Amino acid sequence: MRNGALMILVLFTACEIPESNRPEEKSWYSSQGFEALDEDLVWMVLELELSRRGYTLDPMACDRITGDFETRWITNLNPFRYEGRRTKYVGRVEAVADQPGWFRVRGLVWTQRNADLKDPMDPLKAIWQDDAPDDTATEVFLYSMVSHFETPSDR
Repeated sequence: MRNGALMILVLFTACEIPESNRPEEKSWYSSQGFEALDEDLVWMVLELELSRRGYTLDPMACDRITGDFETRWITNLNPFRYEGRRTKYVGRVEAVADQPGWFRVRGLVWTQRNADLKDPMDPLKAIWQDDAPDDTATEVFLYSMVSHFETPSDR
């Protein structure tokens, strides 16, 4: 029994998930503040907007208490070095200070490219390197989030 427990512990440590190396928050974009009935509604709209773009929230990387969220990677492999890319959304839902019922979304579209030379079409052999964030996709996403909460008189 002891050997079995030790073996499980060894396997669990060997499968440890590496800590996320998210882009620094100082490089994140921020939406303008918007009024919402509650934070649950903001999270529902967030999930809707991400799914419209083909992304799925990663439940292991989302924390409703801190407001942090990440999606799963969308990977587009290419037979040429540095042409394969993968993207994910990372960010945070925040309450606006001194304005009850107001929120903002911060974050960016994190982009990486595949530097593998031998077999760039094999996702298991990919060598992912950070690339410049997708500024346009980030701005469009943040704008679409805010647009759900604007009234015609706000525009």
